[in-house]
Amino acid sequence: MIARGEEIPEVDRDAQFPEGIRTRRELTLVMERAAGWSYRLLPSALRPDDFFRFALLWVAVVSSLTIPALYVLALRLSRSHVAAFAAAAAYGVSWVSACNGIRSFVHESFALPLIAASFACLAGALDAREKRARLYAAGSALALAAALSSWHFTRFYLASLVLAGLWTAWRLRKDAQSVIGLRLGAAAVAAGAAAAWALDPVFRGNSGAGEAAAYGHVWALLFEKLRHGLAKPLDPRLLSQEARLLWLGAFNSPKPQFAFYALFPMILIAAPRAWGHWRKEKAPESAAGSLTDGMLLLYAVGALMVSRLLPMFAFFLCAAASRFPERLARKRLVLAGFALLAGAEALKSVAPASPLNPFMALSAAFARTDNELMTSVGSERQAVAWLRMNGGRKPVLANFGLSPTFLEYADSPILLQSKFEAASTRAKTTEFLGALYSDEAAFLAFCRKHGAAWFVYTPDDILDTTGDGPRYIAGGPRLTNDTAAVRFQFRPDSLKHFRLAFENDGYRVYAVGEAPRPRGAARTPPIYDLERYAPETLADGTLRLDTETALTRMRQRREKLRLARLLERLGRRDAALKAYEEAVAAWPDGPRPYLGR
Repeated sequence: MIARGEEIPEVDRDAQFPEGIRTRRELTLVMERAAGWSYRLLPSALRPDDFFRFALLWVAVVSSLTIPALYVLALRLSRSHVAAFAAAAAYGVSWVSACNGIRSFVHESFALPLIAASFACLAGALDAREKRARLYAAGSALALAAALSSWHFTRFYLASLVLAGLWTAWRLRKDAQSVIGLRLGAAAVAAGAAAAWALDPVFRGNSGAGEAAAYGHVWALLFEKLRHGLAKPLDPRLLSQEARLLWLGAFNSPKPQFAFYALFPMILIAAPRAWGHWRKEKAPESAAGSLTDGMLLLYAVGALMVSRLLPMFAFFLCAAASRFPERLARKRLVLAGFALLAGAEALKSVAPASPLNPFMALSAAFARTDNELMTSVGSERQAVAWLRMNGGRKPVLANFGLSPTFLEYADSPILLQSKFEAASTRAKTTEFLGALYSDEAAFLAFCRKHGAAWFVYTPDDILDTTGDGPRYIAGGPRLTNDTAAVRFQFRPDSLKHFRLAFENDGYRVYAVGEAPRPRGAARTPPIYDLERYAPETLADGTLRLDTETALTRMRQRREKLRLARLLERLGRRDAALKAYEEAVAAWPDGPRPYLGR
């Protein structure tokens, strides 16, 4: 919209129907405005016709600005161009530096360069030998204010910066020059936060008394993760509803396989400094160095708790690792080691599946086999295309992770969106899940209360029994034959007020408030076949399903089909046919999409 010169509405009712979302007070739009204005400022000869193509390049360029910021910081810490270049090169080509932003247009890609620039300038402000310390302090404050205004998560960087600053001040309290630098640095941080508060209504609205409402659930989540040893309890009722809503996706602790692939071999960049410590050849102490070490320690703990912090941990790891003894920087062995390290990281990033890349195979040793329901992109595109052609731009109810897809690509208003900073959004999502695992009447009442014309059901609502699944988030409600989700999954003909209009193996679209129609001889995709889950109704009416066995068979089918394709490409047709037959035996094939009547 910004690239086209259109005004963003004060209240966007399509993004959260019917009450709307207050765009200026609930959304951070700095990144969007920067991208849109950059597109409009380009000369027409250089401007791509498709904004999407421009956005791909724009995100890549902007997110890469973290690399020169790291070089400047490492040069300040090490006083060595070689060490600074090694640190920046290893981080710049590493897979972990971009793992959160791959195939995405996320605020983190815009804010991380600002955070890096702010910290690099802060290091200059702390340097007692720097004549332009005040200028660096001003740059740090401006970059921090921009970062706070562009990404909500920057406030947690601010909190860690304050903690690391207090630790540094205590360590260097007897060094008069360091104390002077720390005072200037504290003033810069305070000025940046004050500027963000004064200029940004989102940051201002969530500060002070509003912080508990907007971000209290995040602080509570961190407490819950510590209380449960970073592992979700089997009983979801041991967690608060707020914690269950947030403790998923990027807020999970990194899986061992993911963490290993992300950090090895890059973590070896710290070897020269570790060698210097062992030989008692430490780099000179400084306020900037101590602050960087403090941030590294905090983000080491933070990355164990929240996987999305891994890129920031890698940033401070590379910066802190640059502070090794200067005499080591002249040794050819160290230089060769850094070159090999950068080359290995580049291989990981450019060709993760290459047979020349040993790190994928090494990380496989830490893999855990999870039975997850894998929905194909093709199935999603079919559902979106159907709604775009048949939805009539009427409001769509879908889970909060899927809803924005229908808003953007099916041009349909959505009831739920995924910005959980607003307490009203979290409350609405909780209400939706409560209705979904109640009976049909309760779910119909929710749909009519909020004006839903279509409901997009996904098998995850029944089959995903992991800690990231809807049932866990809802508190683990028991299932019965009358549960609305059970009827949507297995018994659509028993519904009285929802008509099945479209289905494939990943999605079902129901028309709200319409009675079912006869489906004739239409076959149901096997994922919706109740008998495949060995159903058992207990004495108290609870419906027990063997979802683990079914998901295992689905996974075996995917693996065998992947093997069959590989064998066919290698010309081993008999072996490919056998793998295909095993795939069909594990989970027999289903029909084409049902397009309704």
